[in-house]
This record gives sequence, C-alpha cells and structure tokens, in this order.
Amino acid sequence: MDHGAKIVNMSFEEYTETSPDEQAAVDYARKHDVLIVAASGNSHSAIPRTPAAVPGILAVGAMDIDLTVWKYSNYGRHIKLLAPGVHIRSAGVEDPYRLANGTSDSAAYVSAAAALLRSKFPNLTAGQIAKGDQGMSTGVIIGIVGGAVGLLVIILVVVALIAKKNRRKGPPPPGPGGYGGPGGPGGFMPQPPGPYQQPTAPGPYQQPTAPSPYHPLPTRSSRALPARTRRLHPHIHQAGNALP
Repeated sequence: MDHGAKIVNMSFEEYTETSPDEQAAVDYARKHDVLIVAASGNSHSAIPRTPAAVPGILAVGAMDIDLTVWKYSNYGRHIKLLAPGVHIRSAGVEDPYRLANGTSDSAAYVSAAAALLRSKFPNLTAGQIAKGDQGMSTGVIIGIVGGAVGLLVIILVVVALIAKKNRRKGPPPPGPGGYGGPGGPGGFMPQPPGPYQQPTAPGPYQQPTAPSPYHPLPTRSSRALPARTRRLHPHIHQAGNALP
C-alpha cells in the first residue's frame, strides 16, 4: 500500500479469529483509500472466515453458471458480492492452465473489476467502488466479465483470420531466373533490344563456325568473256552486265 497499490486481493481463508494486528492493517488500508477484496471460503458455511470476516474488507461469494449461489460457497451477512466461481480458467501451478471452482476465482474477478473502475473513474473512493449503487454490483461484475470474454473471442477470431490469410500468401511462382526472376510474377522482364543497346561480346567458350562444304560459284562479268563470245552471244553480255 505504501507503494501505490489501490486494490488488494486475498484469495484464501483461515479458521482463526481476527487478530489486533490484522484489524490494524485493514484500518491502515482504509485510511489510505485502498480496497481489500477477500474470498469467503468454499465450506458451505455461515461461519465467517478470516480475512473475509474482518470489518472493512469486501467479502465475495461464488456464483454458479445458472446465476445462483454456488453450492459450496460460504454465505452470511458479511458477504457483499457474488461473482462467477464455477468452471473458471486461470493460471495453474502444475499445469499452465487449470479449470477450477471456488470463491478464490470469484474474488479475483471482483478485484479485476474494481481495478478497471478505479482506472476509469479515479475520483471514486474505495468505499464508493465497493458500494453496489455507486460502484460494483453482481450485475456490473457479470457485465465486465462478459465484455472481457467477448473481447477475447473477437481477438482470437481476428488472429485466426490473419493467420489463415498469411498461409494463403506463398512465394511467387518460379520464373526462368528462379523465384521472382525474369518471367515470374513480381520479377524483372529482360530488356528488349533498342537502338542504343551495346552489342553482346562473344564469350570465351563460343563455338567456332564450321566452314560450309558448298562454296558459292564465282561470278563472272562480261569483261571476263572473250570478245568473240560477246559478239556471237549478246544476251550473255547483257546478263553479264547484271552481275555484280
């Protein structure tokens, strides 16, 4: 309390009378506007148990899933609130999570709801938070718990949708140059030849071109023909002039 705590949860019970030191500690907390929440116990008894029976502490009983008092919850005039206490999922000791029943979980719910109210309305005192008409009531606690569960369900659905969407997104199909290479979606297509493109230099392992066994016939011009042939066959002369 000296370090700024405004809510103290006490999820345990003892079969002893309230000592002067315990009462003095509770009075010190009330003087510093600290709300103390305690579990009433799971003995189905009307006998007050400490610390829930100490004056100035908000004693909490357990409520079943049908909104009735849980059959093992302690009862009595000192109990001010009921909160969900059946099939409560919480952190475990031997296992990571556990599913349990009891007023300890009910007190934890009330402490969490009180912390939310004090965060939202910092001007309310511990006494105002504890009173049902200005602060908490069984209906308020059920509403807060239901809202928290609903929000958790929405978050889980959103996370599942995002994970499903990410599984659909795989790497792009491979192109000629590998994933994302030329020819594949998202890759770079090879540049088409342009007027300013540098000619490709022959590589060191380029195969030499083999000579063809069929040589072209040599061309003969009309000047290479004898004069007598040109006079006797003028058509050869004309064809010869057409040769390169």
